[in-house]
Amino acid sequence: MNAPNGPSASTDEFKVAYILHRFPYLTETFIMREMYGLRDHGVDLQIFSLLPPVHTVVHQQAREMESLAHYSPYLSLRVFAALLYFAI
Repeated sequence: MNAPNGPSASTDEFKVAYILHRFPYLTETFIMREMYGLRDHGVDLQIFSLLPPVHTVVHQQAREMESLAHYSPYLSLRVFAALLYFAI
């Protein structure tokens, strides 16, 4: 991927963190498509869920993404560490 008048950058340099109130969640169809697209392009993708899952029925795509999910309570050290990691 080339930026206009700038250096080229590969997708392995990109990091994206999703901080969600709950993951997986039944109504996440749009965000799942977005996450799959990013992952398929080699983006370093992590999911931070502030609340644990509550539904037993979950999209198959969400099940496949569960290995990327980290569960932490609101404003925990893990959430702050994630923010710092992706901010740098």
